[in-house]
Amino acid sequence: MAQVGVTCDKSTNDAVLAEPQARRSYARLARALREPVVVGLGVTTLCLFWVSGPLINPSHNIVYHWNGPMRNLFLAALLDFVLFWMLQAILLFIVQHDRRVQLYWWVTLVVLLPAVVVKDIAYASGLTLPYWFNRSFLGVLLLMLLLLLMFGRGVLSGWFVVVRPWIAMALGWIAFAGLVMLVQLCWFWHEARGLGQDAIHRAVETRVGEARPRVIWILLDELSYQQVYGDRLEGLKLPAFDRLAAQSTVFTHVVPAGISTEVVMPSLISGEAMDHIRSTASGQLLTHGHGWKSFEAHDTVFGDALRDGYRNGVVGWYNPYCWILAGVLDSCVWNFTSPMPNHMSARNSLIANMMAPFRNTDIEGAQRHLDDYTDIVAAGDAMLQDKSLNFVLLHMPIPHPDGIYDRKTGHLEARGDYIDNLALADRYLAHVRAMLERSGQWDGSTVVIMGDHSWRTRLLWQNSSGWTPEEQRASHGGTFDDRPAYIVKLPHEENGAEIAGAFSALKTRAMFDELLKEEIRTPQQLAAWAK
Repeated sequence: MAQVGVTCDKSTNDAVLAEPQARRSYARLARALREPVVVGLGVTTLCLFWVSGPLINPSHNIVYHWNGPMRNLFLAALLDFVLFWMLQAILLFIVQHDRRVQLYWWVTLVVLLPAVVVKDIAYASGLTLPYWFNRSFLGVLLLMLLLLLMFGRGVLSGWFVVVRPWIAMALGWIAFAGLVMLVQLCWFWHEARGLGQDAIHRAVETRVGEARPRVIWILLDELSYQQVYGDRLEGLKLPAFDRLAAQSTVFTHVVPAGISTEVVMPSLISGEAMDHIRSTASGQLLTHGHGWKSFEAHDTVFGDALRDGYRNGVVGWYNPYCWILAGVLDSCVWNFTSPMPNHMSARNSLIANMMAPFRNTDIEGAQRHLDDYTDIVAAGDAMLQDKSLNFVLLHMPIPHPDGIYDRKTGHLEARGDYIDNLALADRYLAHVRAMLERSGQWDGSTVVIMGDHSWRTRLLWQNSSGWTPEEQRASHGGTFDDRPAYIVKLPHEENGAEIAGAFSALKTRAMFDELLKEEIRTPQQLAAWAK
């Protein structure tokens, strides 16, 4: 019994002694991990701010224009963030046991971070840096790093002792911002979970109303009056537009509602002047004119048409019509898959979006634009063939750049410029007219064709990498003419006419109200109303 007692006491003593040793081991491991985890989070926050930042921006612009599963957007950003953080923490944990390797890692970090910071500043200020600038700046920094490691190790050793603690502390504060960013990403994903393809392509309950004449609204994005009818580029043939002008009323001096599609279209649809928009995390559109307010679908031209017994349909680009006009549309399709500011695209899979921030997506822009165009044309044709829809909006992504057409060959391809896209817009107009004529609907329908804004030459495109000498000539050196094209073909109109006085595009809703009620039937009535 005595021997047993001694054995028990010895085991107990060993356990007691082992417990503080284990605690000390855990404490040492915690101390060893603390800096890699915190500094790694700070580095990740700086490196991926331009990827995650757009998703937590108060305007929620990416969510508003995202036409795909939210999982492929938010989860891709979260996985990129977490995996990059883990990689940085592991590297820091490994190098901290070798002073020389640790010195090289920290020098590499400090020399290359300015490239990341410049990109973050550009994103925060709304600037888009060309891909060549990013690569060139990174190349200069890499050359500096190589020279420092080859010839400045002695200086770097002294610098490392003095400066490293301050840099680590700064990255620690940035790490706190990174934690906040992660929480925001999760919360905004939760808020946006109801949006996506499955949630938007829904028709309201079918209504049976009295027969109405068909009104077709074709919006050709960035269609310029100057380039179509004012001072067309020499040699550019636009036969469909010329044929249309011979039996329509052409407005020669339209005052635009703005220069940005995301602001202009809500303004045209509602008839209210706006200067800014933003979205909630759940996709609700907020507009700013005289203060911020929610966009009300029923207080729009489509709400007016609904009350007048029309069945409404929209096929659109860029703007999420199926969300913002929910409840007043009987049929709706919208599409926008161009790369977002963080390089992700609604057409990509989850894995592709995870990889997108780490590759050049500039070359994908034109292809995505072409994909959007072909998808929207197909959806628009289906809607035009559905005669039960008697008020239809078709918002086409042309002649808006990127170029997606070669007018010399007549082929759709991811190349070309604004002038090529203008020729494509003419071809599309001819296609729509032929389709309506075959079904006997062209003559009796009201067809309104317009641009949301004009060609934004020096405002946007002249400084872009895709600007061509042909565009320079067509725009007379980048001169900006703010007049969008605006053409109205009334039922059975046979002769062309012009309205030369200034006409505010904000009166578009009021004009459609008159057209839908058949209060305007002749060019003379239209001219009198437009005064």
